[in-house]
Amino acid sequence: MDTQEWLDATHNTVLLWGDVDLERISLHTNLERLKNLQLSLPEEEPRICQIRSLGEKVLPGTVESGQVNIRAQIDSSQQEWEGLISAVKSTIEALDTKLQQWNEYETLKDQCMTWIRETDTKLHAVDLKATSQEKKEQLEILKNLQGEVRAKELEIDSVTERAQQLQKGTMSSRSSQISELGLKYQQVSHKVKDLTSRWHQYVTSHLEFESHIAECTQWLEDIKNKLAYCSDLSASSQKDLEGKLETIQDLLLYKEEGFSKVQGTIELAQTVLANTAPSGHDAVNQILGKLQEEWSALASKMMETKTILDDSIHRWAGFLEQIHQLNKTVEYLQSVSNEISEFQTTMSDKRAQLERLKVMQFLHCINLYYWFVII
Repeated sequence: MDTQEWLDATHNTVLLWGDVDLERISLHTNLERLKNLQLSLPEEEPRICQIRSLGEKVLPGTVESGQVNIRAQIDSSQQEWEGLISAVKSTIEALDTKLQQWNEYETLKDQCMTWIRETDTKLHAVDLKATSQEKKEQLEILKNLQGEVRAKELEIDSVTERAQQLQKGTMSSRSSQISELGLKYQQVSHKVKDLTSRWHQYVTSHLEFESHIAECTQWLEDIKNKLAYCSDLSASSQKDLEGKLETIQDLLLYKEEGFSKVQGTIELAQTVLANTAPSGHDAVNQILGKLQEEWSALASKMMETKTILDDSIHRWAGFLEQIHQLNKTVEYLQSVSNEISEFQTTMSDKRAQLERLKVMQFLHCINLYYWFVII
């Protein structure tokens, strides 16, 4: 009975040590125990041999029915012994397999954690850029990295699921490690998503600023061309001057629009400067300063040109009035000339005619003087 009790106790111990739903350190401990047990089993084999030997000795003096029981007991002990050996071997293999699965999980988990740390380092290393081109390049890098993070989700889920399978039926601190892996992945995922969205806004703002600058520059160029046309007073008639004045008056209506455009550009520039590296600030400020200077110069030029046109039109009006008065004088002289062109018969009439001719000559000289002054 001692041997049977030993077999039962040992078998129960193997079952206890063979529990694979334990902590990894417990699995290692039990595996070592089982291996030591496996090494010690040959020392226990004489117990089984002794049962067989004793049984064979008592068989000759035992009735046939008793012999059957003895042989059954011998066979049962042998089978239990072989079963114990097999159980120890298979249990060792099961623990080895479970520990190998743990090792594979640890390797995968370490790889994932390393990847998460490296990715997080890349995200922390992202700095502001100086130009829109550099910002676009950085955005593409972040988009590619975001794609890598999304692609990694299946692997993270697979590792987490594997850990959950390994942990099934156990209560251990490793559950927090599983949660930590998923949590860190989610943190990196959210971080790259937020950073990509932020840099998309950086690029959009900078491109909008450049587009606004180009639009304002073209708008100013159009005004500059119209001002150049209005400022050209060579060979201009009164009608031309009045047309140019009307154009200038229309341009003056754009002053409020111009102020809004410049102010809008300044506001955009402030947004761009906030997300631009210090090395890129000078370029933005120079562009903005040039735009403000050009607009200020054009606004002043508008007023100056309007003043010149007003003066020219006023002078034209005076010139035309003088021409009109000159024409009236000419008509008067012509009528008087017709009256005194007839020859007179008496000396007194001839003297009177001479005096009138002198007056006409004087008036004619005055008209010629005014004509040259007007011209």
